[in-house]
Amino acid sequence: MRTFFPDTTVLINFTLIERVAMLGQMIPDLSWCEAVHGEWHTRTQSEQVVKEANAAFGDPLHPEPAERVDTLVIRNQMSKPGDGRTAHIGEAETIAIIDRRHITAVFATDDIEAGRVAKDYGIEVVTTWQLIRVAVKSKHMTEDEAWHDCCVLSVEGRGWPPCKRDRPAFDTWLNK
Repeated sequence: MRTFFPDTTVLINFTLIERVAMLGQMIPDLSWCEAVHGEWHTRTQSEQVVKEANAAFGDPLHPEPAERVDTLVIRNQMSKPGDGRTAHIGEAETIAIIDRRHITAVFATDDIEAGRVAKDYGIEVVTTWQLIRVAVKSKHMTEDEAWHDCCVLSVEGRGWPPCKRDRPAFDTWLNK
């Protein structure tokens, strides 16, 4: 099963906690599409992080002509008034490729609307928090490291796992 990063939400989080390389170690079949790859490379300043992401994700998948048409249709389903013309392109392109190529995939995003549309296409969705939980369970990070990383993400305005903001509640959530 391939894990796709259809936007940069989760990837930014793992960059902030300096764990992009860990993603590649933890998830052997990471994928991204052309639009996400392009967005990531324009947003990222650090050569080291670019190198880590390229090593983890490899070459991006490029949409074929029919997938480009599907991308526009899906993007229109996701867009709201005022969205820029490139808003939701990565998510839509990823869904189009997964759907057209019949790829069994997981969709890693913190974007609620993108996750909803992916689920409508029968694609499983995971979030930053679920990946952090998997990292602990697979021993790619300790519980203390997960606590620290979630605190960093909270300070950066990136949210908090679905639990109270205290260590006992966090540990309970982490070990579910």
